[in-house]
Amino acid sequence: MKMFPTDMQCKRAVLATAVFASALPHLVLAQSADLEQIVVTARKRLEASIDVPISMDVISGATMQDFHLTTLAELANFSSNAGLFEDMPGAGIPTWVIRGVGLQDFNSNNTPTAGVYVDGAYQVATVMGNAALFDVAQLEVLKGPQGGLYGRNTTGGAVLLNSNRAQLGQYESALSASYARWQQTQVTGMVNVPFADNVALRLSANVEDGRDGWQQSLATGDSHGEKQRYDLRSWLTWQLSDGWSARWKVQGGKDDSDITLGSSIGLYDRSRRPGLCQPLLQGQRDDSQCLSFAGANRLAFGRPELIEPLTAQSGDGRVVLSSPLNTQTTDYVSTLVELEWLSDDFSFKSLSAYDHYDYGVALDLDGSNGEFGHRISTSDIEVFSQEFRIGSVTPGALQWLVGVVLSDERFSERRDFNLRDNLLVGLGRGRLNYEQDTESQAVYGDLTLAFSERLSLNATARYTNEDKSYYDGDFYTPTANPFYLVKDLAADYQLQERLTGSFTLSYQLNETQLVYASVSRAFKSGGFYGGFPFSAVEITPYGEEVLVAKELGYKRQWSALDLTLEAALFSYDYQDVQGFVRSINPLTGTAIDQLDNQSDARHDGAELKLLWNPAEGWQVATTLGWLDARFVPGGKTTLNMLRQQIKPEGQRPYAPKWDGNVEVSKRAQLGTGHNLLWSVHYHFNSDSSGQQSSLVDAAINKLPAISTLAASLTWEFADSPWSVQLWGQNLADKVYRTRVKNDGLNSFIEFFGQPRSFGLGVSAQF
Repeated sequence: MKMFPTDMQCKRAVLATAVFASALPHLVLAQSADLEQIVVTARKRLEASIDVPISMDVISGATMQDFHLTTLAELANFSSNAGLFEDMPGAGIPTWVIRGVGLQDFNSNNTPTAGVYVDGAYQVATVMGNAALFDVAQLEVLKGPQGGLYGRNTTGGAVLLNSNRAQLGQYESALSASYARWQQTQVTGMVNVPFADNVALRLSANVEDGRDGWQQSLATGDSHGEKQRYDLRSWLTWQLSDGWSARWKVQGGKDDSDITLGSSIGLYDRSRRPGLCQPLLQGQRDDSQCLSFAGANRLAFGRPELIEPLTAQSGDGRVVLSSPLNTQTTDYVSTLVELEWLSDDFSFKSLSAYDHYDYGVALDLDGSNGEFGHRISTSDIEVFSQEFRIGSVTPGALQWLVGVVLSDERFSERRDFNLRDNLLVGLGRGRLNYEQDTESQAVYGDLTLAFSERLSLNATARYTNEDKSYYDGDFYTPTANPFYLVKDLAADYQLQERLTGSFTLSYQLNETQLVYASVSRAFKSGGFYGGFPFSAVEITPYGEEVLVAKELGYKRQWSALDLTLEAALFSYDYQDVQGFVRSINPLTGTAIDQLDNQSDARHDGAELKLLWNPAEGWQVATTLGWLDARFVPGGKTTLNMLRQQIKPEGQRPYAPKWDGNVEVSKRAQLGTGHNLLWSVHYHFNSDSSGQQSSLVDAAINKLPAISTLAASLTWEFADSPWSVQLWGQNLADKVYRTRVKNDGLNSFIEFFGQPRSFGLGVSAQF
């Protein structure tokens, strides 16, 4: 009995290492004797994805360029059973929802349920996951709990974004420029310069500028959607000796772009005592008969002539009543130092990262021409992290990896809530200040034992310690004589669930078939609600949520057919799900939300992925996901829109039962020597509203099914580095609703996806 990998596995490992090291700035694809192999870093080592017993989707830098994808929110549509929640679309707080696991929170002090790693460094806050997609190698979406190798806050999975490093011994450069609908321009550039045989520098830049937008504000008559963003990145690679290498990244940028405006929703009766309107009580939306909360205010205080007609809005988000306040101002700088030593027996790696994010937003949360709920806030985030890991490098019966991770995080929040015209609530203005510190330490290990050339067991384990502190919390009216609703709030949180990991049994049926079964456990940290507290009770720490997952997977390649098939079945036992619990604020008389552990849940699902090259130049990629994500009966009570006490039950929101993608591309060489490449991508997902407890809740919160179509056409000139590209998104001009939001008082707004867009670009590689 041989206790070593098969020849095919060894070839794939060697091939993966060579290709990833030499071709990372380009496509992360390697041509084997049979099929193309996609190289991934999912297990913190280089492997062909077909050999990794994890369900994942890989999106290459080439795909991002083909479809002009510039944000993480756009990438989510290229993965099955995955989505990206944005509380305010374009506000730079993207939260991945993988297999229905995701927390819909707008506060930047919270942590995601799918850990985002940029070049190996964990992004501790959701705002830090708003990376610009330029000079990117690929994105890996790992599905299912990743608590062993990636640790805290990976109940949903992990998202790994890798940029292109500096390459030794080769000079190259690239430039691209595009012009799109609504006067949106983007210019990106890259140069890789070898200064010596063992030193190289790579510089990359991204500049986005937009002087127009797809929305119009009736409050001013102006268009909305301007974009101002730039990002700079440098990578230095230095081969110190045969074994030692160093890579140093410095990146920074600024984003002063508009955020999508909300469209105001009518809920209230046309009487002087605000109550829900009759059509809504019957489960129907009728903005011609119902008032927004701004309209209810003006009616109650004798100003009916100022009531804005909700029917003046376009119904698809293009024309809205909202004041054009929504903007973000983000400045960031980060640096990462990688040190690596490779010997004949083992490897050592050190990752030292520092990130500083200064994130600011201005938001109109009531969607009207008036100050009924405006929020202005800044979040200052500073993070230092250090990881050391050492592992085996020689293929054999036993492979291992151990590591330690340290993290020190500082978060400072300054927030104003302006309600000058909101006389029904009567607060006028409120200001919130608080600090939040987090310290985390973890040790982890990964062990793979081959019982035979076909059967192997992989085990991961991690022990984590985490402490959080909330302090200097003040909520007051910023007047000459401030009135403090709360002052000097402080609370502490300490992680209780410390041990996470997984067991995976893999069986290689033959050189092209892999079956695996896994059990894994992960947690999302608890913490503090980052919104406006009216009492000390509201910052009582909520506990961590814990997810235990079982998964059965199958991967196969058919060389003769140029076909790869991947399938997975999974079942989740989801404990202490974090979410919002609503109650009545005794001061304002309005319903307010507070983060808490809502209930337990059960998620069952299946995924299918097919990659096929049916003929020369053709590529077809299809993914399909099915999900049944439900609350387990029980849990804490909350209020619905009728102010009835209910418990979470039924289908979970933002967890569509069906979703999928179909992508078809064709590359043809013309008789003139030119190349023509066209690609088409179709995405769909079913209703994602979740179960609603009343007719009113169903009418307001409904999120219907979505389907979008994107395409690109690229002309590559013969004997020339230049190419021209024409691309389009949402080509069918579908109207789709992405989010319904309330301001924590009584105003409700809705958001829609961007209508049809298209653009023209030119690029060159030298």
